[in-house]
Amino acid sequence: DIRFHWEKVENTRNFANKIWNASRFVIMNLEGYEKIEINPDEYTLVDRWIISRLNQRAEEVNHLLERYDLGEAAKVLYDFIWDEFCDWYIELAKPRLSSTADKSEKLIAQNVLVETLTGILRLLHPFMPFITEEIYHYLPGHNETIMLDSWPGKNDERIWESSLDEMQQIMSIIRALRNIRAEFNVSPGAQIKTVLVVNDENYQQVFTANHNYIKQLARVKELEIVKELGQKPAQAVSALTSQAEIYVPLEGVVDIDKEITRLEKDLKGAVDELARAEGKLNNQNFISRAPQEVIEKEKGKAEEAKTRKEGILQRLEILKQA
Repeated sequence: DIRFHWEKVENTRNFANKIWNASRFVIMNLEGYEKIEINPDEYTLVDRWIISRLNQRAEEVNHLLERYDLGEAAKVLYDFIWDEFCDWYIELAKPRLSSTADKSEKLIAQNVLVETLTGILRLLHPFMPFITEEIYHYLPGHNETIMLDSWPGKNDERIWESSLDEMQQIMSIIRALRNIRAEFNVSPGAQIKTVLVVNDENYQQVFTANHNYIKQLARVKELEIVKELGQKPAQAVSALTSQAEIYVPLEGVVDIDKEITRLEKDLKGAVDELARAEGKLNNQNFISRAPQEVIEKEKGKAEEAKTRKEGILQRLEILKQA
């Protein structure tokens, strides 16, 4: 049995809104659409990635449904739709759908969007039949009902392993840059400079060929990709992925003195919170009288404050060395 929570109802409502808005975006950008045969070489990296992921997700869902693991199958679709399709593919497809975009590139992007969204609706239909049926009828090439369509399965010819690996590396870089922006309080509108040190020649070519993905989603103004770095850029913070060493100079983007002052204030708050929680936990009178759930809550507060303190100290060390 599953307990009823209004929070889950709200989350599902938000998911339905996400599907509706994503579908509306696709449908509104189908002007001039026609279904075409596309040579795999004509796809961009992100096209091959999303088609590959759709086929992998279809295989996962089918496997889970065979085991009657309906909840996990729904979760797989939720993650794919919200994260991979909406937050990654649609965002990266937007420039190719603009009025100034190359017509052939736009048509390929439209075909990939229709293929992926149609596959999503078919897989999601058993879980959310009404919204999927409604959206389906707005898509080109639809049947009388989505229930007459073939059920999606894995197509090995539509999975490009190299594209999956390459896109994953680019996503890791974008996530690392987003983390740097958040941790060092970089303004959302500020464009940053970035240096990538990449030893592998293949990934140098991959990152160079797809540098616009990084620039677009991490708001990077200047991106330099090098094999070796003679000297670390001045006032730079760094991050590491499995294929790249990342440097972001903060000069002109962050007021370092002001940021140090802010972090020192946050550090004091974290230290005080940690002292309060540990004070209670070290008090035998509190431990002997308080309910276990209250004790666990204080342990959680202490752990959270400790983690926050360590993170702030690391950022302060980086800024003071910058």
